[in-house]
Amino acid sequence: MNGRLENKLKIERRIQIMLSGMPYEVTEFYYNISTHTEATTCLEYIKKIKRFLLYLYAETGQIDFSSVTDTTITKFLKTIEIKEENGKVRSTSFSTWKQFRAALNTFFQYLYEKNKISNNPVVLVKPPKQKDNVKRKFLSEKDLYLTLRAVEWGAGNELCVNRQNEWKNRDRAILLMFITTGMRESALCDMNVSDLDFQNNELVVIDKGYKKNTYTMTPELKKALFLWLKKRNDLLGDQKDIDALFISNRRTRMTTRAVSYLVNKYTKEGIGQEVSPHRLRAAYGNILLQKTNGDLHFVKNAMKHENIATTEIYMENKEKETNDRAAKLISMSVTKLDSWE
Repeated sequence: MNGRLENKLKIERRIQIMLSGMPYEVTEFYYNISTHTEATTCLEYIKKIKRFLLYLYAETGQIDFSSVTDTTITKFLKTIEIKEENGKVRSTSFSTWKQFRAALNTFFQYLYEKNKISNNPVVLVKPPKQKDNVKRKFLSEKDLYLTLRAVEWGAGNELCVNRQNEWKNRDRAILLMFITTGMRESALCDMNVSDLDFQNNELVVIDKGYKKNTYTMTPELKKALFLWLKKRNDLLGDQKDIDALFISNRRTRMTTRAVSYLVNKYTKEGIGQEVSPHRLRAAYGNILLQKTNGDLHFVKNAMKHENIATTEIYMENKEKETNDRAAKLISMSVTKLDSWE
């Protein structure tokens, strides 16, 4: 089965389970947006709507969409401003707040357009102007090298390292896939063995928005994939009907969660900090920018971006470089003064 279709069906099954305990209006809403919205996005919308409905029922003892006001929405959004993790209380990100508002706005706009409510209460709830002050970890070529070395050394205690030995070829191939192509983790998880073209040194993925993207295999990646396919064949035994390129220890297609855990594990072992697959994609873009003297158009095409503004987001923060240059320039100006009084 096509990897993207396989994952889509899994997500849709999760959505159906969630919908079974919710008002039918939510089911109608889901089918309406499912025709033009990615399955993962639909799932996130349903999750957020479910959380709102649980709040609404706890507050009022019923779920009456016509009685929801902008104050109801605002009070709910206040409840998600704080969250607790590992015994520590902290503020949620502004982006999380905006995502909840966007999901509720889309839902209530649908109800309004279907004449199920007289107005959309979310319209009156303005999103915050603030942006999250995110300090990103930008990876260097040395960081990527150390992460790959961690696959050879193993991560964790002796028992963990021994378990990893059987999957070392897979883990190496996954990390090299991210590092040498910059592809998204969802695309990597969706790949089938048939997507590899060793004769032309190419691999094909169905990416975000069902866009077909082709990447060139580096010699290192090609060798890693050869080794993994040989090991994969041994691991599957009689289960040769499985199409997935990367499989888990349960001999099923790896999920994005499993791949994220794998990347977290080896980056923590290699560079002392857990890094997501998305940061590997950012590292790919940053290193290309450095090696091309900031050729954004080249990097945009390499990263398969539709908009160059998206590529700019991946640029390493040059704040210190800018501050140092500004200080040097103003210092040169000040030294021209003849005397101090």
